Formats: sequence, structure tokens, C-alpha cells
Amino acid sequence: MKFKIFLPFLIASASFCSLSIFQDANASIKDLYNQRLGCSWKTAQYQSKGLVSNENGNKVLKRYCITGDKRVVEFRMNSDGTMYGGHGRWATLKGFIGASEGWFDSKRSTNWNQTQFEIEGDELVKYSCIFANAVDCGNSSPSREVLARKRKK
Repeated sequence: MKFKIFLPFLIASASFCSLSIFQDANASIKDLYNQRLGCSWKTAQYQSKGLVSNENGNKVLKRYCITGDKRVVEFRMNSDGTMYGGHGRWATLKGFIGASEGWFDSKRSTNWNQTQFEIEGDELVKYSCIFANAVDCGNSSPSREVLARKRKK
């Protein structure tokens, strides 16, 4: 009998909680959109020292933008001055400024990888390890790569 009294209250509470969860998810997507909106080729804070080879062997100039959620967004321009992959093409890289992110690479190595970015002086540095696990580098050796230097305005 007591269950029948509390059933409407329980359903209303569950509905309210689920609505607030979806509202938060939408708010975070909106925040993400707004953070990425400020990143562009022109506004990127870091740039590669010169032309670098991409995964296809083509020479590209890279710029990097740091977002409010500590992500790194990469932009590429071909050596002929056209944007790589079309106008405004960009990619959000795995990993965070100051924190690592584990991710599974099923396209290249079928292994777990760890990636973390740091700002060291005027340099944007990438630390990574392949053959890692979902939590840390495990037994693999981390590598360090200077991706870019701060752009002069």
C-alpha cells in the first residue's frame, strides 16, 4: 500500500533527474561549440617552425589553438597556400594540456595510446606513448615532440 503512495513521487523524481541530465549534456555541447568557435587558422596561438610532413608525406604548415577545455585543435595549410582538406579544416587532437588521455588506435596500430600536451616556455610539446594501456604508458617508453612555437603577433 505504501508503495502506491510513493510511486507517483518516484516517477516524478526520476523524470526530473533525467531531464536535468539531458539539459546538462546539451549545455556542455553548446559550451564545446563556443570554445571551438574561437579557434581558427588566423587565431591559432602556435605554429610549426616550418613545413612538416603529414601522414601522407605532403608538406604542410601547422597551427595549433588551445581551447578553454584544454584541448588542442590543429589546422593545416598546404605548401601552395590552400587549406589542407578544404577551407577551415581542423582536427581536435587526443589528449589535454596538462593531462593525458588514453585512446585506442584501431586504424594504425590496434593498440592503446596515451597523449598529453604541455606548454613549456614558448613551445607546445606533445608527450605520447604507444603500446600503452587505457590508464598510463605501462611498460612503453614515452616520447617528447615539440609541435610548435608561440606565434608572434
